[in-house]
Amino acid sequence: HRDGESSPAEYSVSLTRADMIEFTMEH
Repeated sequence: HRDGESSPAEYSVSLTRADMIEFTMEH
């Protein structure tokens, strides 16, 4: 099932972007 491979990758990117937003808001 290829969707399984694509989903975690997108989730990881979203998680990274969320971390960057939090980092920007903190500083």
